[in-house]
Amino acid sequence: MPLIFYALVAWLPQIMQASGHPRGEAGLMMSVMRAIGIPLGSSSPSPPPVFAAGGSS
Repeated sequence: MPLIFYALVAWLPQIMQASGHPRGEAGLMMSVMRAIGIPLGSSSPSPPPVFAAGGSS
């Protein structure tokens, strides 16, 4: 998951500019993505804890 986030944050503006979008539009898209992602990320449930294999001793 962190790799996907990094790819979007680092490369999306360059990809948009290379496909002909203006620089301001690429920045606006990043702002919208971050504005939507922050509330969704904080409202999503956390993963369950991982327990070591082996059972009780």
